[in-house]
Amino acid sequence: MDGNRRRAARIIRRKVCPIDTKNSQGMTILMAAASTRWKELVDQVLNQQPSISLSDASGNTALHYAARKGNQKTIRRLLEAGADKWKPNNDGQTPWDLARSEGNKGALVVSELNPS
Repeated sequence: MDGNRRRAARIIRRKVCPIDTKNSQGMTILMAAASTRWKELVDQVLNQQPSISLSDASGNTALHYAARKGNQKTIRRLLEAGADKWKPNNDGQTPWDLARSEGNKGALVVSELNPS
């Protein structure tokens, strides 16, 4: 388990801070969870009803992180929870744009993410 996953699981389990707390880069627990392939962690966070639309210092949302990693299950789960597939980051990239620019075929097959 990588550092982000370990920290996120510990914070959720112990409820040591509000679910939407950001770190120094503006990253939330949901963003950390979305950047992993650990769907159960994403579900645990979403069960605590975090704000889906928060973005980090670069303007990336949890959906941007999931799209960057190509995590199809997490992408779908975030979209079901109301994530905005049109929200651009500070570079003007939507989650779809980010997945495409990184050549992430895993994310590109999620038809719900496709803006067309």
